[in-house]
Formats: sequence, C-alpha cells, structure tokens
Amino acid sequence: WVTRDTSRRWYSVAMSGDGALQTAVAHIDYIYTSNWGNNPWNPKGSVLAWKAVAVSSNGIFQTAVAGNGSIYVSSDSGSNWAAKGQLLGWSAVSVSSGGSIMVAVENTSEGSGGKIYESTDSGNSWN
Repeated sequence: WVTRDTSRRWYSVAMSGDGALQTAVAHIDYIYTSNWGNNPWNPKGSVLAWKAVAVSSNGIFQTAVAGNGSIYVSSDSGSNWAAKGQLLGWSAVSVSSGGSIMVAVENTSEGSGGKIYESTDSGNSWN
C-alpha cells in the first residue's frame, strides 16, 4: 500500500472499472478526484458533510451525497458537480455501470427511517 494523500476524515471512495478515475469524499471537506491515483488529489465542489460517492464503469457519471444536503451529480468524470434532488440526510449512493441509473438512500435523524430515491436519467431527476 502507498499513501496517496494527506490525512482527512475520509468517508467513501469509488473508481471507474479500469481504476483510472478515482473519486473520494471527506467529511466537512471537498470531493476529491484523481487520475490513476496520482498526487495531488484535486478538490472539487463545495465543503459539505459528504457521506458517500459512486462512479460508473467508464468514470464519466458520478454522484455524491452529503448529510443534510443535496445529491450532487457529475457527467464529466468529476470535473464539475451540480446539486440535484431534495435537501435531505443522505447516507449512501450507487450508480449503474453505464451511469444512467442512480440510487440514493436517505437516513433521518429521528430514527424513523428514510426512503430510497432513484434516478433513471443519469441523476437529472429523482423519484
């Protein structure tokens, strides 16, 4: 194992099928992207309480979720991120290999449980 970045409160990491595009999220920090794990990891998006990230097989479609925030979607390999969906307490996310289907899980703070939301258009709309 080789250290690739400084110590942060990392929460989740995902990569493309060939490992070329890697994306990680840290709590109260940025989304970080890297090509082939090279240093430096590049900060993207806003400082939020990031919880999870997912990447399609080709790395083009990516999504990240923040606790008490929005779902963030990238359709350009993590270069740019756009807020989508409702402001909720998100806790997990997954992306299909082709990137057209995305699923995010809401976790409520009241302990009453949350819902599962799905997008079938690469994260543009959520139901």
